[in-house]
Amino acid sequence: MLNTIKAFTQVTDLFATAGQPSAEAIPALRSAGFERVINLGLLGQPYSLPDERGLVESSGMVYRHIPVPFEAPEPAHFAAFLAEMDAAPGAKVFLHCAANYRASSFAALYGFHRLGWDRARAETFLAEVWIPNPLSDPEISKYEQWGVFDLEDVRHDLEVQAAVVPGTPKVWNEFAVTLKEGGACIGNISFKRSEPEQAQAEIGFHFASAYHGKGYGKEAVAGLIDWLWGLKLHRIWAVADTRNLSSWKMMEKLGMRREGSFRENCFVKGAWADEYLYALLEPEWRALRAGM
Repeated sequence: MLNTIKAFTQVTDLFATAGQPSAEAIPALRSAGFERVINLGLLGQPYSLPDERGLVESSGMVYRHIPVPFEAPEPAHFAAFLAEMDAAPGAKVFLHCAANYRASSFAALYGFHRLGWDRARAETFLAEVWIPNPLSDPEISKYEQWGVFDLEDVRHDLEVQAAVVPGTPKVWNEFAVTLKEGGACIGNISFKRSEPEQAQAEIGFHFASAYHGKGYGKEAVAGLIDWLWGLKLHRIWAVADTRNLSSWKMMEKLGMRREGSFRENCFVKGAWADEYLYALLEPEWRALRAGM
């Protein structure tokens, strides 16, 4: 059950952080030996439980609430958390917020101030939570030439993309896709523009398998297509491995047209793979959007 809690992270044997647990997960925390729950999230939010205190205390644990605004954390908030941790040495503590961003930040500071971590270790711990890495999902790279991304791969990719001016011809432009609630990164969308006189762009997209079939991909790619016409494009296209049904079926749902089938067009994971070509013209997209 603990692995169902958003971004659950075991910091030490006696300390873990995560995003908002469900009501069903609260008793599981007690079964796992946790004795204290500290909530850094705000109450009355879409993600929060109506009576978390009651659920925690009825499960036999101590509940503490330190509301920390995401946009405006204060040193006093961390001091209050530190006092709670110092008040119960040896207790097993579960610290959470909405998506484990505030909680992981406090955990990194706690590691630095109380666990003997140096700055590099604290920053590495924080990066594992904060740096988006949906590309660590092996299902994403199954039909790609590249493999699973580790933390260093993601850091390198972010450094490269930070230097890219959106719309630069012949360069891949990548954007993270995050959930509106909690801000979790669930995938990316990308495009590579042709020379301006050709007025075309190739698009790409990758979404963690846990978020397939929920409409997030279609919404994000539709938004990308809408935005790309502002670059005065005439045609948008993409290719997909013929085995990657979720990819090319989504393009068909978006109204993209299959224009070709390429035999053994790409060498992937030690074997030649077939690909489909899909495309869409700007007037076609406008007509489709008008009918939606």
